[in-house]
Amino acid sequence: MELILIRHGKAEPRDAVASDEGRRLLPKGVEKLREDLPYLRGYLKDRPDLLLWSSDITRAKETADLVSEICQIEKVYPQEFLATGEYKEMVKRLKKTPEETTVVMVGHEPDLSFWAEKLCRKTIVFKKGGAAIIEIKKEPEIKGQLIQVLKPGDFHRLTNGKKKKKA
Repeated sequence: MELILIRHGKAEPRDAVASDEGRRLLPKGVEKLREDLPYLRGYLKDRPDLLLWSSDITRAKETADLVSEICQIEKVYPQEFLATGEYKEMVKRLKKTPEETTVVMVGHEPDLSFWAEKLCRKTIVFKKGGAAIIEIKKEPEIKGQLIQVLKPGDFHRLTNGKKKKKA
């Protein structure tokens, strides 16, 4: 199983809105995701078993909607554990997922870093809009091997390593 953890894009500052849960993506956060996600689409192309799970907190949901649109993933499945950071619930869900599935999760820091460290025994810092690709083995217990860390602007490395020039 392949797991792709994505941190939501750049969002409004905490003091700009009444609640943290209501923070929306900034236009530059959307723009950066729109630059990077076509490379993820190319990487995910032709994968028959693909799931997109997201926190239901606004900035993650907006990021997941962009992933869905650009990567042509039919549906976003909200997952409470991605909002609450419940590692044990995430592991339980992965264990129930078929081995041949690629799971894309959109969530938050510090949860994503904590999960990646628990799975791979490596410290990863997720920048806003960044991602990590992890190969998951479920037996005898769930653990992961880090395949790649992608900072915003690095997603071109998923394909041929060359960035598309802006028009």
